[in-house]
Amino acid sequence: LECLPAALGKIITQSLEIPTIGIGSGSDCDGQALVTQDMLGLFKELSPRFLKVYADLSQTIVGALADFRQEVESGAFPTSEHTYAIEDQELGKLLARLRGQVAQDTREGGMSHG
Repeated sequence: LECLPAALGKIITQSLEIPTIGIGSGSDCDGQALVTQDMLGLFKELSPRFLKVYADLSQTIVGALADFRQEVESGAFPTSEHTYAIEDQELGKLLARLRGQVAQDTREGGMSHG
């Protein structure tokens, strides 16, 4: 039940045999919902009456995304700490197999998928 007067939320909840979930429809609904992005303060333009902001994370998130972009563009991220390694022997096997597949595909006149 969304954006209903609390009295109507109560009447509807008491009238139904199924649970009601309210978003701005009073505390008598069986459950409550808020949109996560709203309650974390991510959208300043939207502020419905029922919304309670539990944190203002918008600046934190914007800052984190800007840091991520800067590190990716500068090459500071990812480092070996943030990637997976493969043993040289296993990499060699893979490359040999791929080269063999490319050679076979070339002989057959196309790329195989399998």
